[in-house]
Amino acid sequence: ALVAAAREAGLSVRGHALYIPAYNYAPVNCRNMDREALTNALTNHIRSLATKHKDGIAEWSVLHGGINYFDIYDYIGVESMSRAFQIARKAAPDAKLMVSDTESLTALSEVPMDDTIELVDWLSQGGTKLDGIVLFATIKRLDVGPQSMEKRLDQISRRLSLPIHIAGLSLNTDDEQRQANMLRDYLLLFFSHPAVASV
Repeated sequence: ALVAAAREAGLSVRGHALYIPAYNYAPVNCRNMDREALTNALTNHIRSLATKHKDGIAEWSVLHGGINYFDIYDYIGVESMSRAFQIARKAAPDAKLMVSDTESLTALSEVPMDDTIELVDWLSQGGTKLDGIVLFATIKRLDVGPQSMEKRLDQISRRLSLPIHIAGLSLNTDDEQRQANMLRDYLLLFFSHPAVASV
């Protein structure tokens, strides 16, 4: 009903997420499945959702948190990540398919960003066609300036050559004036950066 209402209002909808490789985000019964059963369950889940919403969802975050979460693909195989894209592409050929990541922009070190870029490179070299990358901007540390985030956006766009979509923009402060000032600065950065396609 929400997807239909959004489409009726002329909004483009992004589905999040078809595959989060963590048992914490999977149905409880998944913990008791063997490799084949879990692989089949994941395949059916992606296929059924992408098929059901192929006329209403313009974009999918197919894989979310592939660096942060790994217990499922550690069990059923890393190829399950690229397989998720193949299944989604077949079920919803007109949708844009993306990887989403929670820490590349905001982590204290650049290691999560480098790991995410390496993951996207690995998927691409294996034949997976990606239409963009979704980066969360959940800012927990208030000393992260727009300049440092701009450098990371520059690196990601240069190394991946993919449109960047900003999601989860939030600030960890109750000070409304500080929120306003920081949101202004970050939104100016995001909307002016040539690689950022949406916020």
